[in-house]
Amino acid sequence: MNKTKTSELLKQELEVYYNRYATEYQQAHYSNTTRYSPLQFRQNYIEEMIDNEDLPSGARVLDVGCGPGELALNLLRKGFNVTAVDISQSMVDTAARIVKGNGFPEWNEVTVGDIENLEFDDRSFDVVVASGVLEYQKDDERSLSEMKRVLKKDGYLILNVTNKNCPNRIMGFPYDWSKQWGPSAALLGFIKSRLLGRGPINPLPDHRSHSPGKFDQQLSRSGFEKVCHNYFGFGPLPSPFNSLFGIIASPIAVRMEKLSRGPLGFLGGGYIVIARNRQ
Repeated sequence: MNKTKTSELLKQELEVYYNRYATEYQQAHYSNTTRYSPLQFRQNYIEEMIDNEDLPSGARVLDVGCGPGELALNLLRKGFNVTAVDISQSMVDTAARIVKGNGFPEWNEVTVGDIENLEFDDRSFDVVVASGVLEYQKDDERSLSEMKRVLKKDGYLILNVTNKNCPNRIMGFPYDWSKQWGPSAALLGFIKSRLLGRGPINPLPDHRSHSPGKFDQQLSRSGFEKVCHNYFGFGPLPSPFNSLFGIIASPIAVRMEKLSRGPLGFLGGGYIVIARNRQ
């Protein structure tokens, strides 16, 4: 992440990105069931984590960075009372449309919101989920403090971060960097869209990566007790080759998800953890 950028500028970039790509994001990661979707596996793990805690029906869940509302919809189906926020108005609109169009026409608990300034009362929620959000903030402290504030004592916090130790991520760094630099991004876009016919390159805004072990320690210092974790986002090749050779790489990546909680889990590009608020 560019350390010279202010927190406000990073949020603006994130908002612009998701306002532009909200529909494409939903279709690519949730509607398209013919290819490997790390975000779908991520959602599955979040739901399993919540299910394993045997929470009562009607328990209050806050979904921070709700995206297109797929998680909110499934949790509503399970009987939870779900509130959702996202920094992007387009994502909020998409989430409302998807949830209302799939059996919950009266649901209005979704709004534009900021993880570092949550407009909810103290100790309001039994579970707080922030999926794909923390790594786009300037740092972790303000976000963790706000989520802890709105979370009940002994409530559960579920977070995911980008795994700094993932070998594929390390090997794919030159490609990720080139997507951010104008001339190389233009060349990559030409190759992908014109020569390969796979559409434009959509570079994500600046984001950070975390060492899972150090992140666990940070949660502990903040008053959380870790319950368990999963890794997700596997692939046999570094970027962009998993995408280019998806017909071969996707089936392998699906099988690699079995490594999620094992000793080779660090091969996954994402790390998701559930922890209990002990204070």
